[in-house]
Amino acid sequence: MTRPAYRSELVGTVPILLLTLRYAGREVLLSTSPCAPVDRDGRVRPFGGGLPHSAIDDTFTLFEQEAPLRSVPFEVVFPGMDVALMESRGHDLTAATGELSRWVPGSAWEDRQVLLDGQLVQPEYGTGDEPVRFSLEELPYDDQYLIPDSTAIVSTSTWPSAHESALGAYYPEIIGAPGVYDAQGVQQVVPGSPALVVVWDGTYVEKLLLAGHKAGATSVTIFNSAGDSYSAGAVVTEVDGLGRYVTTVDISGWSAANRADPSGWYAAWTGGGGRLLPDETGAMDGAGEVLAYYLSRSSVRVDLGRVAAAATALNAFKVATYIDAPIAPLELVRRFLLPWLPVSITSGAGGLAPVVWRYWASRRDAVEDINADTPGVVRVGGIRRTRSRRDVANEIRVSWAYDAAAKAPRRLTVLKASPDLAAGEYTSKHVQNSALQYGASAKEWLAQTCDGATVARVADWLSRAYATVPRVVTYDTPPEYGWLDLGEIVTVTDTEVHIAGDVGLLTGRTWMETGVRLTVTLGYGYG
Repeated sequence: MTRPAYRSELVGTVPILLLTLRYAGREVLLSTSPCAPVDRDGRVRPFGGGLPHSAIDDTFTLFEQEAPLRSVPFEVVFPGMDVALMESRGHDLTAATGELSRWVPGSAWEDRQVLLDGQLVQPEYGTGDEPVRFSLEELPYDDQYLIPDSTAIVSTSTWPSAHESALGAYYPEIIGAPGVYDAQGVQQVVPGSPALVVVWDGTYVEKLLLAGHKAGATSVTIFNSAGDSYSAGAVVTEVDGLGRYVTTVDISGWSAANRADPSGWYAAWTGGGGRLLPDETGAMDGAGEVLAYYLSRSSVRVDLGRVAAAATALNAFKVATYIDAPIAPLELVRRFLLPWLPVSITSGAGGLAPVVWRYWASRRDAVEDINADTPGVVRVGGIRRTRSRRDVANEIRVSWAYDAAAKAPRRLTVLKASPDLAAGEYTSKHVQNSALQYGASAKEWLAQTCDGATVARVADWLSRAYATVPRVVTYDTPPEYGWLDLGEIVTVTDTEVHIAGDVGLLTGRTWMETGVRLTVTLGYGYG
């Protein structure tokens, strides 16, 4: 397991870049300086140099929903190997893979920090004395899985007594408790997810399938096509004809007249939530645990440690939604979670990783002060603004409480600058100050939730994120600042440009030959 370097390890030293190429059953070891890392079993790996220094950029864009592929170009000589000869023998260089890492002299091989692990693309070679040109590019993040899987459908094999209108329908995947929300202190119940008729006696509906998995609910409210509702307590877990666990409800106790139409059935999850946590101790509804679960179901590599850290911070946001058509788990995350959560997606050797924007942070949360008034810290260029005035939003509209029958949200919460407030409208200093400076501008988001407290959190972070035009500043720093990771909260002090302990987010890190270049985004109204 690789790890970032500790600050104490970096004082007075400069890490060495290591390039390990795997080609034709051999390893080619190149480095920016000759070195010989030793692993914990005593094995020595001799790197003989030959690698020009590359400025490797680690950056991310706030609220980015798709991490770009990382690619680093190289021009190196393969020591002791005639690549042209190897190619003539059928060893295709495009089949080679490589690892680029950063190693602190004196540390164990296992403690190197892997920057990129991927494939060689667009190689160009000549004689054995000529350098080989190529780029090392990480493996693509194309999710090859789909949920639900192809057997999670209503068929004559899974439900012989199903109504024909349900045949071919995918089992719903339920997250949280869709269909139940609060409106000015009064609980409202609306169709939250589709329900499939899996037992039809030829005249009346007997049983509905609610979810294609075990669920936490013990009761639900059922809606028929006419909009009539029925409180059903007979929610059970059973197996379909292919042995899959599903959640169903028997509604035979409802009047026959209300069960005559087999079309247009829905459920509101009034008695508990849908999909269970992995340990089955309860239904998942925290955005962090939902994010972690679906990333773990994808086919792409994910950084599990960073996913777990992000999950803890995001669980205060509650999710309520459903899926009833095939979708890749990563696409589910992008479409249903990321647009309304304060999280960005980055990429690295560990795979995809979420970075939570801790908009609630203050100076006491900063892990480092980047102080341009101290030796070795030098500002690079001027202070930049990251976007234009037209990107500002100071009227934040959040739609929520989705009605599955109407195919529209039932609630709209508005955070705006005007003091003239109607029901469901609020104001804050962030939108008020923004409107004074930039003028009024409105944008709308859809939050997949039925929880009013979550909507308030969503509107709050959106106002901090979009009501201002952030500043970006870059500094060259000594090597010991390289312990900082993307997404860290820092403060910046630079009296020359009137920055005095401003709170910011580390959004860029580039290792140079003698130190590390850090980029900090300021101006989101922290604290």
